[in-house]
Amino acid sequence: MDRALYIFYKDLNMHHQLEEVAGSFEILPFFLWSEWLNQDVDDTPSLRYRLALAKRFNDTVLPQGVNLLTGDVDIPEIISVCQLYKINDVFMRKHYEPREKEFQERLVEELTSFGIKCVLLEGYTAVPVGAVLKSDGTPYVKFTPYYHKWRTKLCASKRRKVEVNWTLQGLVPPILDDSSHVFVEEDFKALGKFLTKGWQHYSTERNYPYLDSTSHASALINHGGIAVSDLISHLLSLPVHDEIEAFIRQLAWRDFYITVLWYFPYSEDQNFDRRKKVNWSNQAMDFFVWCQGQTGYPIVDAAMNCLYDTGRMHNRLRMIVSSFLTKDLLITWKEGANWFKEHLIDYDLALNVGGWQWAASTGADSVPYFRIFNPIIQSEKYDPHGVFIQKHIDMLHGVATDRIHEPQKYGVPYFAQYVDHRLTQKNIGQYFQKVTITKN
Repeated sequence: MDRALYIFYKDLNMHHQLEEVAGSFEILPFFLWSEWLNQDVDDTPSLRYRLALAKRFNDTVLPQGVNLLTGDVDIPEIISVCQLYKINDVFMRKHYEPREKEFQERLVEELTSFGIKCVLLEGYTAVPVGAVLKSDGTPYVKFTPYYHKWRTKLCASKRRKVEVNWTLQGLVPPILDDSSHVFVEEDFKALGKFLTKGWQHYSTERNYPYLDSTSHASALINHGGIAVSDLISHLLSLPVHDEIEAFIRQLAWRDFYITVLWYFPYSEDQNFDRRKKVNWSNQAMDFFVWCQGQTGYPIVDAAMNCLYDTGRMHNRLRMIVSSFLTKDLLITWKEGANWFKEHLIDYDLALNVGGWQWAASTGADSVPYFRIFNPIIQSEKYDPHGVFIQKHIDMLHGVATDRIHEPQKYGVPYFAQYVDHRLTQKNIGQYFQKVTITKN
Protein backbone atom coordinates (compact mmCIF):
# COMPACT_ATOMS: atom_id res chain seq x y z
CA MET A 1 0.00 0.00 0.00
CA ASP A 2 1.30 3.45 -0.93
CA ARG A 3 1.99 6.09 1.69
CA ALA A 4 0.34 9.50 1.87
CA LEU A 5 1.17 12.50 3.99
CA TYR A 6 -1.76 14.03 5.86
CA ILE A 7 -1.04 17.55 7.12
CA PHE A 8 -2.96 18.39 10.27
CA TYR A 9 -3.28 22.07 11.10
CA LYS A 10 -6.46 23.08 12.94
CA ASP A 11 -8.27 19.80 12.28
CA LEU A 12 -6.86 17.10 14.53
CA ASN A 13 -10.49 16.29 15.26
CA MET A 14 -10.91 15.04 11.71
CA HIS A 15 -8.64 12.02 11.90
CA HIS A 16 -11.78 9.87 11.64
CA GLN A 17 -13.04 11.79 8.60
CA LEU A 18 -10.58 10.38 6.12
CA GLU A 19 -12.96 8.49 3.85
CA GLU A 20 -11.12 10.02 0.91
CA VAL A 21 -7.81 8.59 2.09
CA ALA A 22 -8.32 5.58 4.33
CA GLY A 23 -8.19 2.23 2.60
CA SER A 24 -6.05 3.51 -0.24
CA PHE A 25 -2.99 4.68 1.68
CA GLU A 26 -0.92 4.27 4.76
CA ILE A 27 -1.11 7.68 6.45
CA LEU A 28 1.93 9.52 7.76
CA PRO A 29 0.52 12.17 10.19
CA PHE A 30 2.26 15.54 10.00
CA PHE A 31 1.25 18.31 12.43
CA LEU A 32 1.77 21.87 11.25
CA TRP A 33 2.29 23.52 14.59
CA SER A 34 3.32 27.02 13.57
CA GLU A 35 1.03 29.97 14.21
CA TRP A 36 2.59 31.91 11.34
CA LEU A 37 -0.51 31.38 9.28
CA ASN A 38 -2.68 33.50 11.55
CA GLN A 39 -0.49 35.04 14.23
CA ASP A 40 2.32 37.57 14.37
CA VAL A 41 3.59 36.49 17.78
CA ASP A 42 5.44 33.34 18.75
CA ASP A 43 3.73 32.24 21.95
CA THR A 44 0.06 32.76 22.76
CA PRO A 45 -2.59 30.96 24.81
CA SER A 46 -4.23 29.81 21.57
CA LEU A 47 -1.00 28.23 20.31
CA ARG A 48 -0.38 26.48 23.63
CA TYR A 49 -3.94 25.16 23.54
CA ARG A 50 -3.43 23.75 20.05
CA LEU A 51 -0.16 22.11 21.08
CA ALA A 52 -1.91 20.49 24.05
CA LEU A 53 -4.55 19.13 21.67
CA ALA A 54 -1.79 17.76 19.44
CA LYS A 55 -0.15 15.97 22.36
CA ARG A 56 -3.53 14.55 23.36
CA PHE A 57 -3.98 13.31 19.79
CA ASN A 58 -0.49 11.81 19.74
CA ASP A 59 -1.02 10.01 23.06
CA THR A 60 -4.62 8.83 22.68
CA VAL A 61 -5.45 8.49 18.98
CA LEU A 62 -2.32 7.21 17.29
CA PRO A 63 -1.39 3.56 17.83
CA GLN A 64 1.40 2.80 20.26
CA GLY A 65 4.73 3.41 18.59
CA VAL A 66 3.34 5.78 15.95
CA ASN A 67 3.97 9.48 16.53
CA LEU A 68 3.18 12.76 14.85
CA LEU A 69 5.79 14.33 12.69
CA THR A 70 5.83 18.06 13.46
CA GLY A 71 6.98 20.97 11.39
CA ASP A 72 6.86 24.68 10.77
CA VAL A 73 5.25 26.42 7.82
CA ASP A 74 8.13 25.47 5.56
CA ILE A 75 7.22 24.06 2.16
CA PRO A 76 10.77 22.80 1.40
CA GLU A 77 10.61 20.85 4.66
CA ILE A 78 7.32 19.24 3.62
CA ILE A 79 8.82 18.35 0.23
CA SER A 80 11.85 16.84 1.97
CA VAL A 81 9.58 14.68 4.15
CA CYS A 82 7.76 13.46 1.04
CA GLN A 83 11.02 12.59 -0.69
CA LEU A 84 12.49 10.92 2.39
CA TYR A 85 9.49 8.63 2.87
CA LYS A 86 8.72 8.17 -0.84
CA ILE A 87 5.35 9.92 -0.69
CA ASN A 88 3.52 10.98 -3.84
CA ASP A 89 0.19 12.05 -2.31
CA VAL A 90 -0.45 14.81 0.24
CA PHE A 91 -3.79 15.67 1.83
CA MET A 92 -4.78 18.69 3.89
CA ARG A 93 -8.05 20.28 4.96
CA LYS A 94 -8.88 23.47 3.13
CA HIS A 95 -8.63 26.52 5.37
CA TYR A 96 -9.99 29.93 4.57
CA GLU A 97 -7.99 32.75 6.12
CA PRO A 98 -5.97 34.95 3.71
CA ARG A 99 -2.53 33.66 4.79
CA GLU A 100 -3.80 30.09 4.87
CA LYS A 101 -5.15 30.44 1.36
CA GLU A 102 -1.85 31.86 0.11
CA PHE A 103 0.13 29.11 1.83
CA GLN A 104 -2.05 26.32 0.47
CA GLU A 105 -1.93 27.69 -3.07
CA ARG A 106 1.88 27.75 -2.93
CA LEU A 107 1.96 24.31 -1.35
CA VAL A 108 -0.13 22.78 -4.14
CA GLU A 109 1.93 24.53 -6.82
CA GLU A 110 5.33 23.52 -5.44
CA LEU A 111 4.36 19.95 -4.61
CA THR A 112 2.96 19.58 -8.12
CA SER A 113 6.28 20.78 -9.56
CA PHE A 114 7.94 17.83 -7.79
CA GLY A 115 5.38 15.39 -9.13
CA ILE A 116 3.55 15.15 -5.80
CA LYS A 117 -0.24 15.34 -5.85
CA CYS A 118 -1.80 17.61 -3.21
CA VAL A 119 -5.53 17.46 -2.47
CA LEU A 120 -7.32 20.00 -0.28
CA LEU A 121 -10.33 18.47 1.46
CA GLU A 122 -13.47 20.22 2.68
CA GLY A 123 -14.72 19.82 6.23
CA TYR A 124 -13.29 22.68 8.30
CA THR A 125 -16.66 24.45 8.26
CA ALA A 126 -20.09 22.93 8.86
CA VAL A 127 -21.08 23.81 5.29
CA PRO A 128 -18.38 24.35 2.64
CA VAL A 129 -17.58 27.98 1.91
CA GLY A 130 -19.17 28.75 -1.43
CA ALA A 131 -22.13 26.44 -0.88
CA VAL A 132 -24.25 29.20 0.66
CA LEU A 133 -24.60 32.02 -1.86
CA LYS A 134 -27.32 34.32 -3.13
CA SER A 135 -29.21 33.38 -6.29
CA ASP A 136 -26.88 35.66 -8.29
CA GLY A 137 -23.81 33.79 -7.02
CA THR A 138 -22.58 36.53 -4.68
CA PRO A 139 -21.93 35.98 -0.95
CA TYR A 140 -24.35 37.00 1.76
CA VAL A 141 -23.26 39.90 3.95
CA LYS A 142 -26.36 39.76 6.15
CA PHE A 143 -26.46 36.96 8.69
CA THR A 144 -30.18 36.11 8.82
CA PRO A 145 -30.68 35.26 5.12
CA TYR A 146 -27.32 33.47 5.19
CA TYR A 147 -28.43 31.42 8.18
CA HIS A 148 -31.76 30.40 6.64
CA LYS A 149 -30.03 29.02 3.55
CA TRP A 150 -27.16 27.53 5.55
CA ARG A 151 -29.63 25.72 7.79
CA THR A 152 -31.14 23.87 4.81
CA LYS A 153 -27.71 22.35 4.08
CA LEU A 154 -27.47 20.61 7.46
CA CYS A 155 -28.43 17.05 8.08
CA ALA A 156 -27.89 14.48 10.83
CA SER A 157 -25.55 12.00 9.20
CA LYS A 158 -24.03 9.12 11.07
CA ARG A 159 -20.44 8.92 9.92
CA ARG A 160 -19.17 5.44 9.29
CA LYS A 161 -16.14 4.40 11.27
CA VAL A 162 -12.99 4.61 9.23
CA GLU A 163 -9.97 2.48 10.02
CA VAL A 164 -6.86 4.53 9.32
CA ASN A 165 -3.59 2.78 8.61
CA TRP A 166 -1.12 5.02 10.41
CA THR A 167 2.45 4.42 9.38
CA LEU A 168 6.07 4.79 10.49
CA GLN A 169 6.45 3.09 13.82
CA GLY A 170 9.38 4.04 16.00
CA LEU A 171 9.64 7.77 15.34
CA VAL A 172 10.69 9.79 18.38
CA PRO A 173 7.64 11.33 20.12
CA PRO A 174 7.31 15.03 19.35
CA ILE A 175 8.11 17.59 22.03
CA LEU A 176 4.83 19.48 22.48
CA ASP A 177 3.92 22.08 25.08
CA ASP A 178 1.30 20.45 27.29
CA SER A 179 0.84 23.37 29.69
CA SER A 180 -2.74 23.97 28.52
CA HIS A 181 -3.90 20.37 28.95
CA VAL A 182 -5.99 21.37 31.98
CA PHE A 183 -7.98 23.84 29.87
CA VAL A 184 -8.44 21.22 27.15
CA GLU A 185 -9.76 18.63 29.56
CA GLU A 186 -12.00 21.22 31.24
CA ASP A 187 -13.51 22.07 27.87
CA PHE A 188 -14.16 18.46 26.89
CA LYS A 189 -15.82 17.87 30.26
CA ALA A 190 -17.94 21.04 30.01
CA LEU A 191 -18.98 20.23 26.45
CA GLY A 192 -20.01 16.72 27.47
CA LYS A 193 -22.12 18.17 30.27
CA PHE A 194 -23.68 20.68 27.90
CA LEU A 195 -24.60 18.03 25.33
CA THR A 196 -26.12 15.82 28.04
CA LYS A 197 -28.52 18.36 29.50
CA GLY A 198 -26.97 21.83 29.55
CA TRP A 199 -28.46 22.70 26.16
CA GLN A 200 -31.95 22.57 27.70
CA HIS A 201 -31.46 26.05 29.18
CA TYR A 202 -29.19 27.50 26.53
CA SER A 203 -31.24 30.47 25.34
CA THR A 204 -32.23 31.54 28.85
CA GLU A 205 -28.79 31.22 30.45
CA ARG A 206 -26.20 31.82 27.74
CA ASN A 207 -25.93 35.58 28.31
CA TYR A 208 -25.06 35.33 32.01
CA PRO A 209 -21.30 34.95 32.52
CA TYR A 210 -21.56 34.08 36.21
CA LEU A 211 -23.55 30.92 35.38
CA ASP A 212 -20.81 29.42 33.18
CA SER A 213 -23.48 27.43 31.34
CA THR A 214 -22.16 27.75 27.78
CA SER A 215 -20.83 24.81 25.78
CA HIS A 216 -17.09 25.61 26.04
CA ALA A 217 -16.91 24.41 22.44
CA SER A 218 -15.24 27.44 20.81
CA ALA A 219 -11.59 26.62 21.54
CA LEU A 220 -12.14 22.93 20.78
CA ILE A 221 -13.69 23.78 17.41
CA ASN A 222 -11.21 26.49 16.45
CA HIS A 223 -8.10 24.50 17.33
CA GLY A 224 -9.03 20.98 16.33
CA GLY A 225 -10.50 19.28 19.38
CA ILE A 226 -13.85 18.59 17.75
CA ALA A 227 -15.27 19.02 14.26
CA VAL A 228 -18.13 21.48 14.03
CA SER A 229 -19.85 19.14 11.55
CA ASP A 230 -19.75 16.31 14.12
CA LEU A 231 -21.09 18.59 16.82
CA ILE A 232 -23.99 19.72 14.65
CA SER A 233 -24.70 16.18 13.50
CA HIS A 234 -24.97 15.11 17.14
CA LEU A 235 -27.30 18.00 17.94
CA LEU A 236 -29.54 17.12 15.00
CA SER A 237 -29.78 13.54 16.21
CA LEU A 238 -31.41 14.76 19.44
CA PRO A 239 -35.17 15.36 19.67
CA VAL A 240 -36.17 18.59 17.93
CA HIS A 241 -36.11 21.44 20.41
CA ASP A 242 -36.00 25.24 20.24
CA GLU A 243 -32.97 25.31 22.54
CA ILE A 244 -30.98 23.12 20.16
CA GLU A 245 -31.94 25.35 17.24
CA ALA A 246 -30.83 28.40 19.21
CA PHE A 247 -27.40 26.85 19.74
CA ILE A 248 -27.07 25.75 16.11
CA ARG A 249 -27.89 29.31 15.04
CA GLN A 250 -24.97 30.58 17.09
CA LEU A 251 -22.66 28.02 15.45
CA ALA A 252 -23.73 29.43 12.09
CA TRP A 253 -21.97 32.70 12.93
CA ARG A 254 -18.65 30.85 12.65
CA ASP A 255 -19.32 29.77 9.07
CA PHE A 256 -20.71 33.22 8.27
CA TYR A 257 -17.61 35.10 9.44
CA ILE A 258 -15.26 32.61 7.75
CA THR A 259 -17.21 33.11 4.52
CA VAL A 260 -17.08 36.91 4.81
CA LEU A 261 -13.31 36.88 5.30
CA TRP A 262 -12.85 34.46 2.39
CA TYR A 263 -14.71 36.69 -0.07
CA PHE A 264 -13.56 40.00 1.44
CA PRO A 265 -9.98 39.36 2.61
CA TYR A 266 -9.23 43.07 2.93
CA SER A 267 -11.54 43.13 5.97
CA GLU A 268 -8.81 41.40 8.01
CA ASP A 269 -7.28 44.82 8.72
CA GLN A 270 -9.65 47.30 7.06
CA ASN A 271 -13.26 48.27 7.67
CA PHE A 272 -15.51 45.83 5.83
CA ASP A 273 -17.74 48.79 5.02
CA ARG A 274 -15.25 51.02 3.27
CA ARG A 275 -17.67 53.95 3.30
CA LYS A 276 -17.06 54.36 7.01
CA LYS A 277 -14.00 56.52 7.46
CA VAL A 278 -13.84 56.64 11.23
CA ASN A 279 -11.35 59.14 12.68
CA TRP A 280 -10.35 57.07 15.71
CA SER A 281 -8.69 58.95 18.57
CA ASN A 282 -6.40 56.01 19.48
CA GLN A 283 -5.10 57.58 22.68
CA ALA A 284 -2.44 55.29 24.17
CA MET A 285 -3.48 55.96 27.78
CA ASP A 286 -7.12 55.17 26.97
CA PHE A 287 -6.10 51.83 25.51
CA PHE A 288 -3.85 51.08 28.49
CA VAL A 289 -6.67 51.71 30.97
CA TRP A 290 -8.96 49.38 29.02
CA CYS A 291 -6.33 46.64 28.78
CA GLN A 292 -5.55 46.82 32.49
CA GLY A 293 -9.19 46.70 33.58
CA GLN A 294 -9.14 50.13 35.20
CA THR A 295 -12.00 51.87 33.39
CA GLY A 296 -14.07 52.35 36.55
CA TYR A 297 -16.91 50.27 35.10
CA PRO A 298 -16.81 46.98 37.04
CA ILE A 299 -18.29 44.72 34.37
CA VAL A 300 -15.74 45.96 31.82
CA ASP A 301 -12.85 45.67 34.27
CA ALA A 302 -13.89 42.21 35.49
CA ALA A 303 -14.11 40.96 31.90
CA MET A 304 -10.63 42.27 31.09
CA ASN A 305 -9.20 40.77 34.28
CA CYS A 306 -10.80 37.44 33.43
CA LEU A 307 -9.26 37.51 29.95
CA TYR A 308 -5.81 38.31 31.30
CA ASP A 309 -5.98 35.67 34.05
CA THR A 310 -7.67 32.81 32.20
CA GLY A 311 -7.49 33.45 28.44
CA ARG A 312 -11.26 33.28 28.30
CA MET A 313 -14.07 35.78 27.85
CA HIS A 314 -17.78 35.13 27.70
CA ASN A 315 -19.43 36.30 24.45
CA ARG A 316 -21.72 38.80 26.21
CA LEU A 317 -18.65 40.33 27.83
CA ARG A 318 -16.86 40.53 24.48
CA MET A 319 -19.71 42.65 23.17
CA ILE A 320 -19.57 44.91 26.23
CA VAL A 321 -15.81 45.52 26.24
CA SER A 322 -15.58 45.91 22.46
CA SER A 323 -18.38 48.47 22.46
CA PHE A 324 -16.65 50.34 25.28
CA LEU A 325 -13.31 50.44 23.48
CA THR A 326 -14.61 51.50 20.07
CA LYS A 327 -17.41 53.83 21.12
CA ASP A 328 -16.71 55.09 24.62
CA LEU A 329 -12.96 55.45 24.01
CA LEU A 330 -13.06 55.79 20.19
CA ILE A 331 -10.15 53.42 19.70
CA THR A 332 -9.98 51.42 16.49
CA TRP A 333 -11.34 47.89 16.58
CA LYS A 334 -7.96 46.71 15.25
CA GLU A 335 -6.28 47.47 18.58
CA GLY A 336 -8.87 45.44 20.44
CA ALA A 337 -8.66 42.62 17.93
CA ASN A 338 -4.87 42.45 18.38
CA TRP A 339 -5.23 42.35 22.16
CA PHE A 340 -7.68 39.48 21.90
CA LYS A 341 -5.35 37.70 19.49
CA GLU A 342 -2.59 37.77 22.06
CA HIS A 343 -4.71 36.65 25.01
CA LEU A 344 -7.69 34.49 23.92
CA ILE A 345 -7.44 30.73 24.15
CA ASP A 346 -10.11 30.33 21.46
CA TYR A 347 -8.64 32.92 19.09
CA ASP A 348 -9.69 32.60 15.46
CA LEU A 349 -8.95 35.33 12.92
CA ALA A 350 -12.28 35.34 11.08
CA LEU A 351 -14.39 35.23 14.26
CA ASN A 352 -12.21 37.80 16.01
CA VAL A 353 -12.32 40.29 13.14
CA GLY A 354 -16.00 39.65 12.54
CA GLY A 355 -16.91 40.17 16.17
CA TRP A 356 -14.89 43.34 16.56
CA GLN A 357 -16.20 44.90 13.36
CA TRP A 358 -19.73 43.99 14.45
CA ALA A 359 -19.26 45.97 17.66
CA ALA A 360 -17.54 48.87 15.90
CA SER A 361 -20.39 49.18 13.36
CA THR A 362 -17.93 48.78 10.49
CA GLY A 363 -18.47 45.11 9.61
CA ALA A 364 -20.79 42.79 7.72
CA ASP A 365 -24.24 42.94 9.30
CA SER A 366 -22.76 44.90 12.20
CA VAL A 367 -24.63 46.48 15.07
CA PRO A 368 -26.17 49.88 14.14
CA TYR A 369 -23.98 52.86 14.99
CA PHE A 370 -26.51 54.09 17.54
CA ARG A 371 -26.39 50.88 19.57
CA ILE A 372 -23.79 51.60 22.24
CA PHE A 373 -23.72 49.20 25.16
CA ASN A 374 -24.29 50.90 28.50
CA PRO A 375 -21.85 49.10 30.84
CA ILE A 376 -23.91 49.82 33.96
CA ILE A 377 -27.17 48.55 32.49
CA GLN A 378 -25.40 45.52 31.03
CA SER A 379 -23.86 44.79 34.42
CA GLU A 380 -27.17 45.06 36.25
CA LYS A 381 -28.91 42.84 33.69
CA TYR A 382 -26.34 40.08 33.14
CA ASP A 383 -24.51 39.98 36.48
CA PRO A 384 -27.33 41.19 38.74
CA HIS A 385 -25.80 40.02 42.02
CA GLY A 386 -22.23 40.92 41.07
CA VAL A 387 -21.06 37.31 41.27
CA PHE A 388 -18.82 37.54 38.21
CA ILE A 389 -17.55 41.00 39.18
CA GLN A 390 -16.55 39.94 42.69
CA LYS A 391 -14.82 36.84 41.33
CA HIS A 392 -12.50 38.93 39.18
CA ILE A 393 -12.13 42.21 41.10
CA ASP A 394 -10.62 41.87 44.56
CA MET A 395 -11.40 45.50 45.43
CA LEU A 396 -15.12 44.81 45.22
CA HIS A 397 -15.34 41.67 47.35
CA GLY A 398 -18.22 41.94 49.76
CA VAL A 399 -19.79 45.02 48.18
CA ALA A 400 -23.58 45.03 48.33
CA THR A 401 -25.45 44.07 45.17
CA ASP A 402 -27.16 47.43 44.84
CA ARG A 403 -23.80 49.24 44.89
CA ILE A 404 -21.46 46.99 42.95
CA HIS A 405 -22.44 48.07 39.44
CA GLU A 406 -21.62 51.75 40.02
CA PRO A 407 -19.56 51.80 43.23
CA GLN A 408 -18.39 55.42 42.90
CA LYS A 409 -21.98 56.61 43.30
CA TYR A 410 -22.07 55.15 46.82
CA GLY A 411 -18.58 56.11 47.93
CA VAL A 412 -17.20 52.58 47.55
CA PRO A 413 -13.41 52.76 46.98
CA TYR A 414 -12.78 51.95 43.34
CA PHE A 415 -11.27 53.43 40.17
CA ALA A 416 -12.97 56.61 39.01
CA GLN A 417 -15.04 56.22 35.87
CA TYR A 418 -12.51 56.94 33.15
CA VAL A 419 -15.17 58.45 30.89
CA ASP A 420 -18.75 59.54 31.46
CA HIS A 421 -20.68 57.00 29.42
CA ARG A 422 -23.77 59.19 29.18
CA LEU A 423 -21.80 61.97 27.51
CA THR A 424 -19.79 59.73 25.20
CA GLN A 425 -22.94 57.88 24.19
CA LYS A 426 -24.48 61.14 23.02
CA ASN A 427 -21.37 62.56 21.36
CA ILE A 428 -20.08 59.40 19.71
CA GLY A 429 -23.54 58.41 18.56
CA GLN A 430 -23.78 61.70 16.68
CA TYR A 431 -20.27 61.23 15.29
CA PHE A 432 -20.97 57.73 14.02
CA GLN A 433 -24.16 58.92 12.37
CA LYS A 434 -22.09 61.34 10.29
CA VAL A 435 -19.52 58.67 9.51
CA THR A 436 -22.19 56.19 8.40
CA ILE A 437 -23.50 58.43 5.63
CA THR A 438 -20.05 59.36 4.31
CA LYS A 439 -19.44 58.06 0.77
CA ASN A 440 -16.14 57.28 -0.93
